[in-house]
Amino acid sequence: MSDAAPVTLRPVLDPVSGEVVELGVAETERLAEFRDFLGDCKRRIDEVLVEVDAEVTRRLDADNVRSSKAGGFEVKTEAPYVTTWDTARLGVALEALVVAGKLTRKAATAALVPQPPPPPKPNAAELKKLLAHVDAEVVEAIDACRSAETRQRRRVTVKRTAPAQGRLSAAQGPQEGM
Repeated sequence: MSDAAPVTLRPVLDPVSGEVVELGVAETERLAEFRDFLGDCKRRIDEVLVEVDAEVTRRLDADNVRSSKAGGFEVKTEAPYVTTWDTARLGVALEALVVAGKLTRKAATAALVPQPPPPPKPNAAELKKLLAHVDAEVVEAIDACRSAETRQRRRVTVKRTAPAQGRLSAAQGPQEGM
């Protein structure tokens, strides 16, 4: 690969060494090394984030909450299970409930939205309402059509809610007590 004529690009800062890298004038080999180094850093950061997310999730689970305030942050995680619906079985159950006069066609259609060629898609909001229906037969029939599957990895989000105190720099790492 030959070095093309320099293009005016803004300089970037190496997040570890603090060295300024002039993208437009750096040799291609230097850019390749820099890119490879950054990719490796990103992979290592991603590996650590997985571990941090798992620990945050473990703590939120221990408190039986999905979100919490921690210092100047709001921390959230996903529920441990994701609901999946057996759409064929759900369709049969909803139809039986319509025929039995327990549900209207409108309620059944709202709970299982008809789709062109792909199969109908369960409507979580409508199904949640049916799971709280006054008629126990409705609740039982609808509940029998769902199952919980464990998520492979649960996402954690952190949102700053107050000005940062003792903010970390990339080179510092976590401070005591964190």
